[in-house]
Amino acid sequence: MRSIILSILTLAAVITTQTMTEAKHPTRPKVNVYHGYLIDKMCAPDMTVKGAGAYDEAANHTKTCLIEPKCIKGGFGMITSDNKWIPFNKAGSQKAEQLAVLTTKKDHVAIAVEGIMRGKTLSVSKITEE
Repeated sequence: MRSIILSILTLAAVITTQTMTEAKHPTRPKVNVYHGYLIDKMCAPDMTVKGAGAYDEAANHTKTCLIEPKCIKGGFGMITSDNKWIPFNKAGSQKAEQLAVLTTKKDHVAIAVEGIMRGKTLSVSKITEE
């Protein structure tokens, strides 16, 4: 009987320790890297209606359009190689704006974006031109 009680107490201590450790170190959302073309939110609907052709359409999107004031004001996102539209959060749109202004490309503004998906919006931590 005594050994059963000791076993139960030991098990309870292990479970309590594990639970306390998980509480101190909760699971963090995973940062992923996404690849695609930089697109402003104003033009994205015109491209996504192309379905399987959205990525090719996004490739031809121009820097001139990306840096128009109304396009900058609307924010940014990307279209991935599987033709999916991923909008950026406000901070990500600000980073994208800087990239759009500084790029020397006239079109085909390919990017790699590090961030965490929060719902349908990408919370961007880093954008790099490819």
